Amino acid sequence: MRASAPPGGRSRLRLAETTTRSQRTPSRSPRPGHGVGTRGRSRAPPAAVFSSATRDVAAPEFDVAQRAMTFLARDGTEIPYLLHLPPGHASHPRRRWPLVLHLHGAGERGRDPWTLLQKDLPRRLEDAPRFRFIVVSPQCPQRTTWTPLLPALLEMLDELVPALRANVRCVHVTGPSMGGSGTWQLIALDPERFASAVPISASVPPLRGWPGRAAQAASVNVWAFHGARDPVIPVREPRALRAAHRAGGGRSRLTVLPGVGHEAWTPAYANSRLWTWVFNRRR
Repeated sequence: MRASAPPGGRSRLRLAETTTRSQRTPSRSPRPGHGVGTRGRSRAPPAAVFSSATRDVAAPEFDVAQRAMTFLARDGTEIPYLLHLPPGHASHPRRRWPLVLHLHGAGERGRDPWTLLQKDLPRRLEDAPRFRFIVVSPQCPQRTTWTPLLPALLEMLDELVPALRANVRCVHVTGPSMGGSGTWQLIALDPERFASAVPISASVPPLRGWPGRAAQAASVNVWAFHGARDPVIPVREPRALRAAHRAGGGRSRLTVLPGVGHEAWTPAYANSRLWTWVFNRRR
């Protein structure tokens, strides 16, 4: 059974589950569009994108520009996520699009992906449906971190990149706080997959070998952000990660935001120069 797509525009959307497989096909990406913060209308993904079993979940009692989905990994792990598709995705079937994987912070853990609309990039996308990236925002369960989910996230990308017609040379990852630490771990685990990474308010992963393991991600372009007045994670931690990344030959930059506390993601994601930089990164 296939998921039915709404007629277009913004609407109360339903959930579908995808396990579609196909070959990765690199192609040229479209021109960059507006930065996060531009209002417009989004087009719902075509039903043909989704296959296998489908399942409904309650949509929130307000209009949304994203879809709530669930990915089922081979080991049975279920990962709820929100999906944003750029305008023109349905009408340009041969185009390959840049994809951003967004890993949220500790406060959004749970089993209801609609709660991701409260903060970070998913919240901003509600005011920017014309954002010209595919954005996949998975949700981490309670009482854990992204660390044990890293293999499932890579498997998820194996499925979604071809199913959503993403450009395999333009896959990016970002996240704040716990998601920033997960961003560093993911690019160290599979550096050949990602064109760029944007960790924000990230701590050094509390695992053996870190921050030195950041050198394993030397092939990935990194632009990190951190608040100068962060009371949760001192700025010395992203500096240590940047130093280790550069020591391995990586191209890494760190923007320390004056007067900003832990929520450095708010000004970072509002920065149109960041998204132009991300769009221009290729692997």
